[in-house]
Amino acid sequence: MADVDTAMDDASTPAAPIPSCPFQKVPLEVLLRITSFLTTPELGKIRLTCRSIEQSLDTTFIKEFFTRKQFMLSDDSLQALIDISKSRLGVYLRMVHFGLDRYPAVLQGRGDVERDTKLLFRHAGMFTLWSTGYHRDMLAEAFRHLTNLEDVVIRDFNSTKRTRDGPFKPWTSYGSTTASAETGVRITQDGFNTWNTDFSPHFSSQVLSAVLMALGQAEARPKGIEVMSRRANQLKSFAFNITPYMESSVLPVLQSLEKLHLDVDLTWRAAGFGVVRPNPPTASDYMLRKFLLNATHVRHLRINEVHSEDGGVGGLLRWLAGNTAATPPLPAAMDTASMPAILAPAFVHLEELNLGLMNVEASWALDVIRKLAPTLKRLELWKLTLQRSLPDNHSGSPPKVSFWAKFLERLRDIPGLDLHHIMAGNLQQQWRTRPSKSKVSFRDRTSIMKYTGTDWKHFVGEMIPRVEVSYAHDEGDGNNSDEDDGSDEDQDDGDDNSDDDQ
Repeated sequence: MADVDTAMDDASTPAAPIPSCPFQKVPLEVLLRITSFLTTPELGKIRLTCRSIEQSLDTTFIKEFFTRKQFMLSDDSLQALIDISKSRLGVYLRMVHFGLDRYPAVLQGRGDVERDTKLLFRHAGMFTLWSTGYHRDMLAEAFRHLTNLEDVVIRDFNSTKRTRDGPFKPWTSYGSTTASAETGVRITQDGFNTWNTDFSPHFSSQVLSAVLMALGQAEARPKGIEVMSRRANQLKSFAFNITPYMESSVLPVLQSLEKLHLDVDLTWRAAGFGVVRPNPPTASDYMLRKFLLNATHVRHLRINEVHSEDGGVGGLLRWLAGNTAATPPLPAAMDTASMPAILAPAFVHLEELNLGLMNVEASWALDVIRKLAPTLKRLELWKLTLQRSLPDNHSGSPPKVSFWAKFLERLRDIPGLDLHHIMAGNLQQQWRTRPSKSKVSFRDRTSIMKYTGTDWKHFVGEMIPRVEVSYAHDEGDGNNSDEDDGSDEDQDDGDDNSDDDQ
């Protein structure tokens, strides 16, 4: 009985007041200013000092670290994505980036048994994940819980906009920093350096197929899909193959897209230098045509290629413009019944078109723009090379003609084209059958022209006389400046805030 009385007395005794956190007295704007100078680990520590500080910084912390994140296609990284999707943070995650990080195979010992063993087990985990197809199940589970997912990005580079931790600090794929520290090797994203890995040199194409299937299975409907490559990971034609067993789930995903950015390599067979193929005898872009046909609501389309000489881009652009037969030319021995004609999409909602890293004839690009003119508001042309055939029986040095000045004149004359933004940069021109490319700039050697406003035609008219061509000498002058990195890095690729694995 005494024990009961004592307990009641204790319960009726007022509890001692909990000391308040001194940071509660600091105005929020001052607190945010202070914490903006902290590194990521320091920010994590100050958030652990008290619940009041954690709550005060919660909104800005989530915005910086959890509205978009980048992951590897490995078991531990995808499990982190699943865990986030099921947590209270899942509703804030709007952009999911997938890096093309791959573990190299253990080819020979380095004298460090512990590190070699860790690399072996990490590589084995990712290898088994992809060999069994369980990566798609993990992706679908995550997508199923990301109710506010807007964009899915696949890329082979890390953004260097992590300014909190110093200038040019990268946002890496979740898990890659820890993996590199544990194994002592660089986790590669290169598409041209696959000799030391057991994963396909067409890894990006496999990733896109898996992501599309997982989105369909999860009934997710993101507004944008972007594939960006700077390290020779452009999508091959088979990346766009939508087989009958995929159609019921994947086609609704494509039909809901408003933004589609694709870095592609339409080369199927090397033509060899100097071989002109205006009508390639292959169907290298047939699957891409079917893919684009289902993107019925796309508003922003970006297609980058790799300056291939195979002619596939020409066929694709002429098809988009509706100027060619719907079925690509095929070898006579191929059964065309399995590849029926495909009519070009109308793209009645398209407002922005970006074309990059292509060898094109002026008419191909202009015809596409002319078709899209009724709705087109923004146009960007990046690292395009305009090509022409030399006059018949021409010999000696090629004529000095400005291809781009004429292009801009024809662009300005397209009826109904009412642009609010135009950009063209790092342009070149080339006579076919000649190896040299001539760089094109504007007055004062500016490589980019850009305008946003209501009178784009006046701006272009002012730029036409400013077009300057650094004419290449005759063959073999070494001025073949097609040494780009296969990327669109000077185009806006977003304010990437995918979290590192701290």
